[in-house]
This record gives sequence, structure tokens and C-alpha cells, in this order.
Amino acid sequence: MSNLVANEMFEPDGAGKDTVAAVLRGIEVLRRQVHHLVVVTNEVFSDGMTYDAETMRYLSYLGTVNREMAVQADAVTEVVYGIPVQVK
Repeated sequence: MSNLVANEMFEPDGAGKDTVAAVLRGIEVLRRQVHHLVVVTNEVFSDGMTYDAETMRYLSYLGTVNREMAVQADAVTEVVYGIPVQVK
């Protein structure tokens, strides 16, 4: 998911400012076509650093997509140092 969000933001033919909506629409299309959908994303919010405006926008978009996916998901698992932690 991290790469998809970046691609939609920065590719010339990407969604740009509409990245979050475009990615969530794509996820919904996939969900209707499969029995099980597994999405891998990165946790990039715990380093406590402040970045330039463009990077902060990327982090905001990714965070919004991650939250919405978690709401819709049947299960959410975080892998911490190789150990799966069931969140939902």
C-alpha cells in the first residue's frame, strides 16, 4: 500500500490530490472480486520526526488509507519484529 499511495501521488498519470479516494475505490473494486484480500502496508508514523510538507502529505494520505482499510477489514495484524500481533 505504501508504494501504491506514493505512485498515485507522484506519477504524472496518478490521482494526485485525489489519491486517498482513488486508492479506496480501487480497494473496494478488489474486495468485490475476491473472497480474501490481504493488503500489506508500512507503519511509518512512530519515528517522531517532522518532514517536509510533501512527505507529511504522503504520510497523511497513507494514514487515512490505512485507517479506512482497518475499519473495513475483518482482521488487522501488525507484525512487530517478526511477531504477529492481532489488532482486530
